[in-house]
Amino acid sequence: IIAGYTIVAGAAVSPPRAGLEVFIDIRLGADSDDDRFEAAVRGVPAVTDAVHLTGPYDFLVHAHVADTAALDALVKRLKSDCGAAQTQTRVALRSPAERSAG
Repeated sequence: IIAGYTIVAGAAVSPPRAGLEVFIDIRLGADSDDDRFEAAVRGVPAVTDAVHLTGPYDFLVHAHVADTAALDALVKRLKSDCGAAQTQTRVALRSPAERSAG
């Protein structure tokens, strides 16, 4: 039984990303707030997702960058433009559970 199917074509197809996939924990500064951060991070092209968290950090940012120089620039931008006071960055090595659309 085929319960359904999805065809993804044209502009809707995301090409594989080259470079580094990174996860950046963000702790906001005392002079920043969630709304300011959320508005600012929406304008950062490298950021694919950002989620508000419980625990010692305020947000987890998921991003894709070309190389370590681009990662450095991204972290600097998160601090200067988005209100991040402290960051902790992790680089993905592989994704064994990557799923396709559908």
